[in-house]
Amino acid sequence: MVGIIRIIVGLFLLVGGASLGIAWIIFCFGTVIVGIVLLIFAPQVLIAPLFFFVALGMGTINAGLDQFK
Repeated sequence: MVGIIRIIVGLFLLVGGASLGIAWIIFCFGTVIVGIVLLIFAPQVLIAPLFFFVALGMGTINAGLDQFK
């Protein structure tokens, strides 16, 4: 049962991270100056929120899958 809950939480983290990443990119390019400055000087910042939550989600899913072994 714990494994299934961890998998579900991991899926929620993946979906939340994807939506947060999309919202972050829309915010950055909605404010054109910020988007251009980030693109020129710090392009990693544009995708950082997406990768952070995707890594948390994948780790949680893997921990949940380990419960079934």
